Amino acid sequence: MGNYLSYEVLEQRITRSRLEALCNLKENDLVLFSELVIERAESLIDGYASLRYRTPLGRDPLLEEWALCIAEYELYKRGPGSDIPEKIRRSYQDTLQCLQELAAGKLSFNGKFQTAEHPGKSLFVSERENVFDPDSMKEY
Repeated sequence: MGNYLSYEVLEQRITRSRLEALCNLKENDLVLFSELVIERAESLIDGYASLRYRTPLGRDPLLEEWALCIAEYELYKRGPGSDIPEKIRRSYQDTLQCLQELAAGKLSFNGKFQTAEHPGKSLFVSERENVFDPDSMKEY
C-alpha cells in the first residue's frame, strides 16, 4: 500500500477490466505491476514536495488525486497502442503544474505537513581543479 494511493483506489478509478487491458496482466502480476506504478507516481510527488516538505507526506485527498492522475497516465503510456486519451494527458499535465507550483512555494498545504529543514535549498558541490588544461597537454 502506498503513502498516498492504494491499489484498491486505483482499481476503483480505472476499473478492473481497463486495468487488465492496460497492463496486459492477470491477478497477482497485475497487482504487483500496479503497485510499482503507484510507487513511481508517489516518488514523483515526493521529488517535488521534498523541496518544501519532509517526505513522505501524510494522507491527503489532493495527494491521492495527484497520485491517481500520474499513475493513470503511466498506465496508459505503457498500455497497448500509443494513444493516451486527451483528458488523461491534460490531467497529468495539470498535476505536474501543481507539483511545480508546490516546489516553487506558490502552492502549500497550510501547515498540514512538516516543512523541510532547509526548504528550497540545493546542495553545493565545489569544483575540482582542472587536471587536463592546454598547458598540461602541450606535449600530447
